[in-house]
Amino acid sequence: ATEKFYLRAIMRNVGNAPSLDTCTSFVNFKKTYWNMKMPPLAVGETYDLGFHACTPGEADTGMFYIRGVADSHDSIPEQNENNNKDTLIITILPKKKPDFVVDSVMVTPDTIYATEKFYLRAIMRNVGNAPSTDTCTSFVNFKKTYWNMKMPPLAVGETYDLGFHACTPAEADTGMFYIRGVADSHDSIPEQNENNNKDTLIITILSAKKPDLIVQSLEYKPDTLFTKATFYVNATIKNVGTLATVDSCNSYVNFLKTFWNMKTPPLAVNQTYTIASKAFTPDSSEFGDLYIKAFADSHDSIPESNENNNVETLPITVYTSTLPDYLVDSFYIKPANPTTRDSIRVYARLRNAGMSDPDTCTARIKVYDVMPTAFYELAPVPAGDTFSIYWEDVFNELTTPGNYSASIHIDIANSVKEGIETNNIDTLIFNVNP
Repeated sequence: ATEKFYLRAIMRNVGNAPSLDTCTSFVNFKKTYWNMKMPPLAVGETYDLGFHACTPGEADTGMFYIRGVADSHDSIPEQNENNNKDTLIITILPKKKPDFVVDSVMVTPDTIYATEKFYLRAIMRNVGNAPSTDTCTSFVNFKKTYWNMKMPPLAVGETYDLGFHACTPAEADTGMFYIRGVADSHDSIPEQNENNNKDTLIITILSAKKPDLIVQSLEYKPDTLFTKATFYVNATIKNVGTLATVDSCNSYVNFLKTFWNMKTPPLAVNQTYTIASKAFTPDSSEFGDLYIKAFADSHDSIPESNENNNVETLPITVYTSTLPDYLVDSFYIKPANPTTRDSIRVYARLRNAGMSDPDTCTARIKVYDVMPTAFYELAPVPAGDTFSIYWEDVFNELTTPGNYSASIHIDIANSVKEGIETNNIDTLIFNVNP
């Protein structure tokens, strides 16, 4: 519609004699007639009537007829007076226009948290059959904010990308939200379809990123505990949140009336930190079903996504035993930071944590790769008492600096029947400086 086109009608003399005079012929489209004096035609000769025409108004579309008529006034006597016409049916389509659609609305990143910035885009496309010849206003809308942009003229099939940095709402404002892209929002460009200019994307805004400290694991060794015995507790703290902690916080392990407080350092997402504690079971007056408790961020100094999952409790059972039980209370060297010029003493303090007196047994102190090994015959240590041993002749002239390890092993022959047979050994690693 509204465009020019060219129409033709080809006339032919199919008789057996030439026409000797001119005659009027025409082409007709709607109410318009293009008349032409057709010259005399020899047998088989043709004559071409061609005209430039204009389609009807914008609203006038559909099927139309074009008619060609030869010798319309019947001025030439012919063999057949009934075959002078031909008709062509044509379809006139709507006027060519641009047509803007929103190809897609997108956000980056895919996961959006409250109070954080994100990037939103709307891609506009001209899917019509004519270019747009002027700018028009298009926008992207999120909540009550509109990002308006003058969209330039677009060729057929051409796209235009509207991109903006946006900020998610306040921390408490989470859930589902809509992002809308609208092309030619003021309807300033006549289009083929005025009802396909919009697209909407539904996004979910999650709660603001925060750390979340939990007690990932709580365990103790040895597995079987008797009264008046030493045992070891490991509590592993983990940040399972979506944000790293930026400061340290207080955490603790608790058994009976004893609290082992520890500063938990800043933790990245999924990073862990282990609190290691050495504890003692109670005497025979308090045994049975007890518990160990670990508490991450015990002072609530770190704002977390979940403040109710910081505690873990582990039940333990302490048994009474009438047997002796040797264990290593402490194992260390002096000086603490030796050099190759120092004489070094290795100290061990032993304790009978059992309920009865043992027989005589042998203890061994060994410093690996250094000879000799020291053996001690231990006289019976009464229940609850301690006994200290040391070795000062280990290094008289040690000329090789480096890392060394030492061990203490009580009752190396297992000649004493004990309540716990797995706590007789301790080791230490120390460095000898030049």
